[in-house]
Amino acid sequence: MVTAQVLPMMSKMVLEGIVVLLPLVLSLANALDVGKHCYVFDDPHIVTFDEYRYDWHGACNYSIAQSDFSYNPEVGVFGDFERCWGCASCLRRTTFKNDRNTVITINTGAIFDLMVNGAPYVVPALGIHPVVSPDGVHPVLAWRNGKCVLLQGSSRIVVHHCKHRLDVWAHPSHAEHLDGLCGHYNFYVRDDFTDRSANIHPLEYWPQEFPVSWKTNDQSNPQCLLPRGVIKSCAGRLGNPCRADEREMERYRTMCKRRMMPLIGHQNKLLHYIETCAFDLCMMSGNGADDRMLEEWVIEVLEVLRLAIYILTTTGKTQDATRVRSTSVTTITPTLTVHPINTTFTEGLYTTLTFLETDVTYSETNTITSVRPLYPTSTTTTVDPYDSTYGIP
Repeated sequence: MVTAQVLPMMSKMVLEGIVVLLPLVLSLANALDVGKHCYVFDDPHIVTFDEYRYDWHGACNYSIAQSDFSYNPEVGVFGDFERCWGCASCLRRTTFKNDRNTVITINTGAIFDLMVNGAPYVVPALGIHPVVSPDGVHPVLAWRNGKCVLLQGSSRIVVHHCKHRLDVWAHPSHAEHLDGLCGHYNFYVRDDFTDRSANIHPLEYWPQEFPVSWKTNDQSNPQCLLPRGVIKSCAGRLGNPCRADEREMERYRTMCKRRMMPLIGHQNKLLHYIETCAFDLCMMSGNGADDRMLEEWVIEVLEVLRLAIYILTTTGKTQDATRVRSTSVTTITPTLTVHPINTTFTEGLYTTLTFLETDVTYSETNTITSVRPLYPTSTTTTVDPYDSTYGIP
């Protein structure tokens, strides 16, 4: 299990005229404790930043969260989905645009083999590293977290991409300035279905117009480029594509509960994973899957549930997807006093500091509640400070 560990000094530096605060934090909790959380999982089910839960099964490239209503936002996370099990759709790749000079693509089939501005970059097996490309060093840190990859950008957005799950965290400074399938981020759920034209649609579990509006103009499926292409989430039908009766659904729920309830226990906020698992089995069964294939998928879903428990445990968050007004998040931002210094990282994560002026003070601490990191243009961590497994049985 990851525990909070912080070196007793935070270095403040100026690199190439950019003010940088580099906290030497050895805790995933601090990396992810940056505000509100949106996630997309399985085929897919979506929970917005403001905690509304819905399903969308379109097979196009969509804006998950972006900084404005345009087709070329300054900052954004985009998800490209493809058909799986007939009417469902699965995440094929994620694109993270940290800034206009940093575009990172993650393919689900090779999670650690990134494309950075079109050039390949392999996330090292150990350590936290700035992402690099032929264009130089980018203000994004990347590291492996078990079978997933984590990207933490200077945009104050964190992306966590796994085989069947995508998590996005956004700092509260993005409030009122992030929109997409993750909803309108403003700590108020009722306007979550704000479309690209700033129209607000009623909240519903099977939306249509709202998600379609967030298609991007970069599509791998030519049909998605049509003005109204792929508006129906499944085979031309609106609403719930599952055609199982209640008896069949109860059988699917039982298959899911048998493996998932020992992990869920009394955590009611995780019960919706039972329903989404049953829906997945319905979609698979309707596309010809036998019981063996259904059981294999439940094992895959179990990994998604373990990730959910890991994230809740590590970050200390207890987000419960509901359909009511959500509560606000309070964060603590350290006060910055900038002094130019030269910083060299050495083995063991000790720091060697050469100060260019003498009126620098620092304090020592053993704990930290929350930090707001910005990133240097070139830094290399020499020791892996993170566990390589999720720490969940």
